[in-house]
Amino acid sequence: MQMGLVQQKDGQIGEHETKYVLSNKRATSMNCWLSKRCEPDPSFPHGIISSIYFDTIDWKLLGEKLNSDHLKTKVRLRWYGNPVTGEILPESFLEYKYKIGSARKKFRVKTKIDARRLLDKEMESLEFMNIPKIAHEYGVTLPHVLYPAFQINYTRHRY
Repeated sequence: MQMGLVQQKDGQIGEHETKYVLSNKRATSMNCWLSKRCEPDPSFPHGIISSIYFDTIDWKLLGEKLNSDHLKTKVRLRWYGNPVTGEILPESFLEYKYKIGSARKKFRVKTKIDARRLLDKEMESLEFMNIPKIAHEYGVTLPHVLYPAFQINYTRHRY
């Protein structure tokens, strides 16, 4: 689950994101509790999220995250599914995040890869191996040679 907008000291409204990971047993009751107290996100309240994360051969990017490094990089290919029907939506997105402390830069671009075809692909497939080339086409030079490393799928609720 992810929550929030927060009013900053200067009066501007900014994003504040808090993520919670719960067991399925607890997530259902927590989601019920939140839905009675919070408004759903107006754009993307509920969805199935699938992501393939990219990393170096020696897991440098995962190491940055696990070590809570001041500098962190995340590269992923992401697509979405309908939580009611389970249908995979056709759009896929390349995302590149670079964090320095709490400041972050995020690059997100819609790819030409049909997400409905991704579920049957091996991690070594050409679609995944071409991700650095796709990033370069949009002016983003990735800091390392990256390979598809792992895939995660989960259901997300946003408030």
